[in-house]
Amino acid sequence: MTLPSPLYYETKDQYYHHFVREYCGKSILTSDGIRVYLSFNKFSHAFYESSNRNGVKDVFSHVRAQRMDWIKATLTSSQAKKYQGWDKKKERMIQPQG
Repeated sequence: MTLPSPLYYETKDQYYHHFVREYCGKSILTSDGIRVYLSFNKFSHAFYESSNRNGVKDVFSHVRAQRMDWIKATLTSSQAKKYQGWDKKKERMIQPQG
């Protein structure tokens, strides 16, 4: 799978506007036809990190934001591995059934 080039914006607001423009309210389908919904309030969850490694995401991550377009590329690629989510108790990805 070929990933898009990183994004390079000067401000966090520019990354936010790119996220809203490219992901929010768009029809994003996985390669197996599952509709993925991304709302504007997921921006902080996806593109902020914890400065104290305490789980509080308080610092904008330019590295994560630069990879923003990898989300859509991965979701729509038939070559990407599919997972159903994160099992917090077992601290691992949940493999899809079947």
